[in-house]
Amino acid sequence: TATFNHLTTSFNNSTASFNNSTTTFNN
Repeated sequence: TATFNHLTTSFNNSTASFNNSTTTFNN
């Protein structure tokens, strides 16, 4: 379960990067 949570956190970090890319596109 701890490993699964770690993978979920990594996925969330990737999502944040995607949001940053979207913000750059908007700019």
